[in-house]
Amino acid sequence: MNGLRKKPKGSLQTNAKQHSEFSMKKMLLLLTILTATAGSIAGCDQSSDKQGQALGRPAKATPAVTLENQALELALSSPEGAAQLAAKSPETVAVAAMQASEKALSEIKSSPESAMLRLDAYVQLASAASAAAPQSQVAKDAAQKAKSAKLRATAAIKDAK
Repeated sequence: MNGLRKKPKGSLQTNAKQHSEFSMKKMLLLLTILTATAGSIAGCDQSSDKQGQALGRPAKATPAVTLENQALELALSSPEGAAQLAAKSPETVAVAAMQASEKALSEIKSSPESAMLRLDAYVQLASAASAAAPQSQVAKDAAQKAKSAKLRATAAIKDAK
């Protein structure tokens, strides 16, 4: 029975402690790998603006934003088409036209002719949106503010001369 010696209790406790530490290290390593993997997957799921959407999923524009941008672009080239878009969502288009007219007003010093052309188009678009929703106070206010921006631009041009 020489080969079946009992191990001292201290030795058993040390082995159990070492096994426990080894298991904890393995679990920590596994959690680290899983966290890194999840972070990588989440990073791939986000859009990349710097590279023109070449990496990741392309950003999905909301319909209202797309409609606003289309209406603003059409206001410069096809007022009738812009008015048709304004009828679909008058409040959002009117607010977008008002914001665009304020932006054009801020650019009046650098390019007065271009700014006035854009202001005319945006005022017309805001008015069409207001007419499409006569009960909407938001559309009326936006159209009034766009007209006010045009009047301020006209006054600024006269003062500059």
